[in-house]
Amino acid sequence: MTKPILDDGNYSAFVGLPPDLDCLRNLPINKRQPYIYARGLIVQDIIRVDYQGNPQYTARDRGQWDATTQYLYGYDEEAQGFFADRVWWGGCLWQAAVENPTVGREPRYNNPDWACLLGGKNMSLEIVSTAGDQFPAGKAWQTTLIASLWNAEMQISDTEIGWDNISWQRISPDSEGDTAWNITHAQGTLGFTLPLDSTVDYPGAWEAGAQVSFRCDVFLPEQNDTFSAMYSILM
Repeated sequence: MTKPILDDGNYSAFVGLPPDLDCLRNLPINKRQPYIYARGLIVQDIIRVDYQGNPQYTARDRGQWDATTQYLYGYDEEAQGFFADRVWWGGCLWQAAVENPTVGREPRYNNPDWACLLGGKNMSLEIVSTAGDQFPAGKAWQTTLIASLWNAEMQISDTEIGWDNISWQRISPDSEGDTAWNITHAQGTLGFTLPLDSTVDYPGAWEAGAQVSFRCDVFLPEQNDTFSAMYSILM
């Protein structure tokens, strides 16, 4: 006799604790929890939840962000399911972090409506001088250093970062003068713009071969990371 012993061929469907079937052995199944098994399934609504009953959201790629579109993190009545909308913007992939992100407010650093999934750590910092980096010896000069922080293709303003997270330092052979300059230009007193005047900001006489460097440090609390850039001015 081969019956009533059951083998895989005797099962076409089951509801309850899963039997020991070859076709199920390599699946991530919890043998202490009930399952439904059938060859086919005809159903209108499937709502996925975790073990605590919280809905599980299906990621939905909506392409490039559009300022006129309402995106969603929640239940979509039309699609009959829970969705987390994702968009591409500024070289980054973003996911809606609130039920209805503000229409027209772009995904970017410090926007709580969106969470950056890809590209958020692709940061770079650069500094330029409005009057160049070389000046004639013996003559007074002025210039402005402008730091630019980029998140992928998006430029981040010092208002978004917060001045408390921005610092400038002067670096030169005059260490005592550097210390005094750094104290008067303490962290939080400047944004991304640093006006310079050789009569007060340059160490000692402006002679041939003289050089001074200014470093900008930007701390990103969310990433617990600091980005730095240096700019040198010489004769």
